[in-house]
Amino acid sequence: LLLICRGWGCQTPTEKKTYTIGFSQCTGGDEWRRVMLNDMKRELALYPHFQLLYKDAANSTATQLAQIKELVRQDIDLLIISPNETSSVLTAAIDEVFQKGIPVVLLDRKITSDSYNSFIGADNLEIGRMVGEAVPTLLKNGGKVVEIWGLASSSPAQERHKGLMEGIAKAPKIQISSQLYGQWEQDTARKVALANLDILRETDLVFAH
Repeated sequence: LLLICRGWGCQTPTEKKTYTIGFSQCTGGDEWRRVMLNDMKRELALYPHFQLLYKDAANSTATQLAQIKELVRQDIDLLIISPNETSSVLTAAIDEVFQKGIPVVLLDRKITSDSYNSFIGADNLEIGRMVGEAVPTLLKNGGKVVEIWGLASSSPAQERHKGLMEGIAKAPKIQISSQLYGQWEQDTARKVALANLDILRETDLVFAH
């Protein structure tokens, strides 16, 4: 966002246009997402010709779809979005925004099409692969691994799992014995773990997204 603001900020002194940025966050419940939003607002405060319209989807794809439509009706010049999941309906909605000529920046999570201008986020495939390559070093004699996913329909969770499987492909003594689903939520992951203590007691290593 800093670079976008500075890029758009190179206007002539007489330029009066105000830019409206729509930001649809999949959830605002994480501490790092709250810090990110505060940082964005602080940066934008330096550019009075920018307006930020923020929406929190609260982990709901249906809510995020409605928010996207609302932001488009408000004539945004740029859409920044952290897609709740890689669903076809959400991808289609973002495709439609992109086809209208509105620049799209994907934040943290991806969609299943190329209808966006930029992606800002981690290389989750490589993260999973690095974990997978570390597991045989930690479990030299082989063993069982429990994988605690984030939201299974979100791109970071899918890519971390794929990377994990690639990383352990050459270690036949390593077995993914169970997969649990924490949905990216600490409380949910805690409840899932408590409900599966027998499984966790029998495992040799836990990989939590």
